[in-house]
Amino acid sequence: MAKRTETIAEMLAHGSVVSWNMRNTPTRAHGKYTIRLELTFLDGTTQRREYGGYSDLKSAVKKRSELLTELTEHTYLPFRVKTGLFLDYWLKEHMAKRKVRPISYQTFSSYQSAIRCHIIPKIGNLYLDAVTTETIVTLINPKSPSIAKTVQSILETSFRFAVKMHLLNRNVAKLATDCIRKQEKHRKKQEADKLAREEPDTDRIDWTKRHYALTAEQTGQMLAVAKAKYPSLFIALLLACVTGCRISELLAIRYRDVDYQKKVIYLKAQLGRPVDASALKKGEIASCRIPTKSINGVRTIPVPDFVLDEILASRIRWEQTETSMHLNTDDVAVWHQENGRPYTRYGYAKPFKKLKQELDMPEDFHWHDLRHTYATLMAKHDVNIRELATVLGHAKAEFTMQMYVVSEQPVYELLSPYEQMLESVFPYTVQCPMPGKQREILDPGAYINVLDRCIRECHSQRVPCAKRGNTV
Repeated sequence: MAKRTETIAEMLAHGSVVSWNMRNTPTRAHGKYTIRLELTFLDGTTQRREYGGYSDLKSAVKKRSELLTELTEHTYLPFRVKTGLFLDYWLKEHMAKRKVRPISYQTFSSYQSAIRCHIIPKIGNLYLDAVTTETIVTLINPKSPSIAKTVQSILETSFRFAVKMHLLNRNVAKLATDCIRKQEKHRKKQEADKLAREEPDTDRIDWTKRHYALTAEQTGQMLAVAKAKYPSLFIALLLACVTGCRISELLAIRYRDVDYQKKVIYLKAQLGRPVDASALKKGEIASCRIPTKSINGVRTIPVPDFVLDEILASRIRWEQTETSMHLNTDDVAVWHQENGRPYTRYGYAKPFKKLKQELDMPEDFHWHDLRHTYATLMAKHDVNIRELATVLGHAKAEFTMQMYVVSEQPVYELLSPYEQMLESVFPYTVQCPMPGKQREILDPGAYINVLDRCIRECHSQRVPCAKRGNTV
């Protein structure tokens, strides 16, 4: 009866090799030389290994010496796994099921597609230790930039895990991606030098990339129109513009996450679909509270007074509805539907598209560009970049500057009919749920300078604005 092949999970469960026993000389059998050894693993189990087929004693002795060196230096690989099987295990068993911050459903789907369509057809049948730097460079180079970036991320992260689990000695994917980045940097430098010779204008804007970020005036105009014509979208737009949070994080903000005394919002989760949705009912799959994108996503964001007043006004309107009698208001999302349930991440699509058309904004202006708008205006007003990165949930300030702060350029022209609308929409008042407190929520034209005010109120004195992990 053939011996059953162990699964990857069973291989990894053994742990590292802690001791070994090898014969002093190769064994001769059937005219060939064989090296036999017995391995003892961390979990106490033992396994035998044979390396045979050597026709002469000299070759066998050389192989034995190599094995002894590897065992002594802890570079010996007790198991050989094919790349395709390993990537399937890494994605489904490690990344999707890890206890600390498993990957999101969107990332899981993207990785699964890239592995199936772009990696396995090329190197799926190769053993992990047979994959070289040159193999990976050849695999990645012909791909489009977006696919290449995903494939690089998959291979670099998965091979790092393989090294940790003693399936590889070094991360050849990291070496390959470093090589590709150097090639790309050199290529871009050559293109830039060529363009500089052909067109020496230093103020030229590279329109091959999207650089969308609204000005404070454009943001104010957008919020004013949304308040007047798309009220269900308004609170979401306002929070996006003055907090810079991701759409999935915005959906998860509940009334209990707003601290009116400290003037902050606590971000502790995001709304989305878990990788394993088998136990969920239809209609609940896309609205689950799941961990933030990274550990840096758990943060505290400062908000100005007029935004807190808008949230209070929203809460008052909700508590006056009949539906609110059956739900705990503290657990209701700030941006909610009429039935009290939070919107899904695509609930803004139709009204946001109409708003863009009304303001003659570019068709490819995305909701995520509001996050770029927040970052750009903050940086423009000399907000500490380290603080800004923390508010946005980034680990490094360099990433914030490189990927989120964009150069100034027009997104759309201000339309004269809406200039009068600003004056007609504001001001208005609301009775705040605090004894003896009634005040004007917004003065005329406040939305035109909405982010400027946010900067003044929250960052002018370098308030400790975003201590990670704070809870109410």
